[in-house]
Amino acid sequence: MSYTIDRVSIECGLTHDLHNEAIAVRRVHKWTYRHPIPGGPPIMLNAPLLKNGKPRIVGTDSKHLKKNVRGSTTSGARVLVLGQYIVHYSMLKMLAESANSLLLRSDIIDIDKQDDRACTQLLSSATIRQISLLNDLRSELGLTIFLWNVREAVNAQQSRTIPHLERIKMLWHAQFFFDSWWQYVLL
Repeated sequence: MSYTIDRVSIECGLTHDLHNEAIAVRRVHKWTYRHPIPGGPPIMLNAPLLKNGKPRIVGTDSKHLKKNVRGSTTSGARVLVLGQYIVHYSMLKMLAESANSLLLRSDIIDIDKQDDRACTQLLSSATIRQISLLNDLRSELGLTIFLWNVREAVNAQQSRTIPHLERIKMLWHAQFFFDSWWQYVLL
């Protein structure tokens, strides 16, 4: 069984408690996979087992993932550093103000934080393609890479047509991207 949570503290706490309870009574299924990067540590996945013996997998709700990403990128107070690239508010403002943009000015400036349409538009393939067409943003690979990885994670969660194995690969790809990014930030 799998389900998603929106990462509020009560849901995270309950999930943590259920996981620890399962570990205490040794009702956990463990998987170990070879890391795709040579020399990387093995990937260990642990899933608490339900009473029927099936694993319980918890993830972040894709709707909240989109909203968190949009909030992070549209805050004028934040700059996301991705290696030698950055992602910041003025890039999205420039994108929204460009000709033929799918993003509305109100999607970026004075935003409604709960606007699902704006979140979907920000991560759309057409928006990502438009970045490569704008002279001022064409060289900003960080924005493209960031939006593409989040889009892959959301698509993997929401698609009803992509085979399960492909969806797992898409989620792992996004996870490795964010893990690498986190390691870079910690350096």
